[in-house]
Amino acid sequence: MKLSHKCDALSIMFPLLVYILCLHVSETGPLFNVVATQFSMWKYHSFGLGSVGHPVADSVPNADTFAYDGRYFDTYAPGFSLLSFPLAVVGFILDGGVLKHQGSAVLFDELFLAVCASIASRLIYRISLWYAEKPQSLLTSFTLAFGTAVWPFATATYNHDATLVLSLACTYFMLRYSHGEASARSLVLAGLCLGAASLVDYLSLLFLFPLLGYLLIAARERGNLRIRATRAAIFIGALFPVAVLNLVYNYTIFGSALTFPEQYWAYAPASVHRGLLGLLGRFSLLSLVPHMIFNLFSPYRGLFLLSPVLILGFYGLYRMGMSGEYGNDSFLFFSLFITNLLSYSAWDVWAAGGSYGPRFLIYGIPYALVPVGFLLCENRGNKCLLALFVALFTGSSLIQGAGAFTYAYQPATIFYATELKDLLVYQAIAYTFPQLFRLQLGVWWFQAGLIVSKIVAGAIVILVFAMIWSLSTYLTFGSPNRPSLGQTVAIQPA
Repeated sequence: MKLSHKCDALSIMFPLLVYILCLHVSETGPLFNVVATQFSMWKYHSFGLGSVGHPVADSVPNADTFAYDGRYFDTYAPGFSLLSFPLAVVGFILDGGVLKHQGSAVLFDELFLAVCASIASRLIYRISLWYAEKPQSLLTSFTLAFGTAVWPFATATYNHDATLVLSLACTYFMLRYSHGEASARSLVLAGLCLGAASLVDYLSLLFLFPLLGYLLIAARERGNLRIRATRAAIFIGALFPVAVLNLVYNYTIFGSALTFPEQYWAYAPASVHRGLLGLLGRFSLLSLVPHMIFNLFSPYRGLFLLSPVLILGFYGLYRMGMSGEYGNDSFLFFSLFITNLLSYSAWDVWAAGGSYGPRFLIYGIPYALVPVGFLLCENRGNKCLLALFVALFTGSSLIQGAGAFTYAYQPATIFYATELKDLLVYQAIAYTFPQLFRLQLGVWWFQAGLIVSKIVAGAIVILVFAMIWSLSTYLTFGSPNRPSLGQTVAIQPA
């Protein structure tokens, strides 16, 4: 098998196997809302979670549900429930038409997210091929898959990895358009993917602005203003019919397209406004800067403390920008990351409630990682930098893997009040590593009693970490030269 085919296969299959090993297949509380919504869609043909006093699940109501017109609803966007619905139906049938907290429907929803995360791993590998050789691109893929919050949140029914794969696919198609395949098909696919991402997470729609700017500026030499306007129209035209389904969903619940479920979250501040103004009232520019600092550097939610390998990513982003050859692309990556960071730092619940790390930033993380492959290629003879990468990657994968093997849903100590004692809680030390060392695992094969020996369970955990570290170390210290842009474009898929 050719090296390119091996790397392609490894970029998706290795993460998928690890993710499947880490699935929980047991959900309760707010994390069960997606499964309960899908059950109601299947059995009662309704988005509701039952009537007040007669909910469809014993976990309803909870912090992420609300009552409206005598019925309960989930507060989140409908996309995840819709996209994984066919798999969930198979699960309900296998479960005998009964809603179970630990059943086949939960398994299929989690498996759907594991597949999403694995596809995202392959997408970042393909994107990295424009800037790096195959081994370094595969390293970038593994860094996303195992060194970031993508790993723990591929094992439980959070929607972030679904947003990740759809928004990343949009960026991939936009880059493919810019780097050689200047066809309307790429723009249509990019628009459809971003529209679908907005069904899962409303704020991912903000990616429209940096992507549209990139489309108009980076490809300006290919046509005049009219041609560029046509490109933009194709992209937006493909996006709009999908994104507008959010408004249709709102209308079916509230009778108003501009009233969003997030306005009714249990801890949302009271607002005199309804409709779009009510939703916008949950953002604050005054708190943006401190929340941004907390999301990046605080022990409680700091991206750099939970995925320290990202330090090299930002340095690589700087080096890409200074290279001249990739100036437009590096600015696009920075713009996408900062769009995700700023939008959720302005959000009132910036800390994301019960979560292991800053889960709201997951779909912005890939754009800080693509430059890692570029940096490793550019410094392939710098053993100190390569050793630093291995050290940072090892630390990141241990921190994230601990969350994947235990629980991604860790206690929430901050909602609105931001006290210093809360910000100094480092979850990896306070919760996750103690749980891992005591082998309080949340994974399916341990919870189901398939492996009761803690010695065997611990050996499996160690083996997974050893495989990730060994393969990544081998790829780091055996890398060929970085090809030119023209060479890398040739190996992108048609």
